[in-house]
Amino acid sequence: NNARCPKWIFLQGTNPQTGEDTSSHACADSFDPLLLIDLKKAIVERGAGTQEAVEMLRNALVPQNAELLHIARRGSSAILIDGEEEGSNGQGR
Repeated sequence: NNARCPKWIFLQGTNPQTGEDTSSHACADSFDPLLLIDLKKAIVERGAGTQEAVEMLRNALVPQNAELLHIARRGSSAILIDGEEEGSNGQGR
């Protein structure tokens, strides 16, 4: 009865457990287990892509972090602007 559930919805799609088309009206909370199964399935299917994205991000950040660490270890209070220390007049570091 939808009078007891303020989140009465209609859900239509494919059941992730059976692969069959489904459509039903029910309280949104009753769909939670089904939606969690579908989410897990999507994560598992796309897992390799996620791992590759994490590795690409890591590979992009490692050189930047090394440069920041170098600057921090120098103990310099210089501010980097466009890759040059402020006041360097384009002479580099």
